[in-house]
Amino acid sequence: EMRRNMEDSRRDDNFRRDDNFRRDDPDYRDRMTEPDFNIPNPVEKFAVEITLEHPYWKNFYKETGAPKFNSDQPSTIDYLDDYTQKTEGLHALAQNLMHTFRWTATAIS
Repeated sequence: EMRRNMEDSRRDDNFRRDDNFRRDDPDYRDRMTEPDFNIPNPVEKFAVEITLEHPYWKNFYKETGAPKFNSDQPSTIDYLDDYTQKTEGLHALAQNLMHTFRWTATAIS
């Protein structure tokens, strides 16, 4: 009986050691426990269009990428900050171009 208890104890110790090793080994980790956050971005791109009513100046149209979610560490706050920064930058660009080309120009949202 005593011998059987010692063998059981030794087996339990080996199991605990193997279990700890597996949990620490990054190749052994269960990948299903990691969250998956791959959703489409709400906005794919922004378009900047400048229409000039002048015979010598051409109209301008350019598309630029919108912010993307970070799929490794998703954060709506970071996404909204990036979105706000991008839209404010584009709006400032449009305002400055309108001011440069025509003093009385107004923005169309």
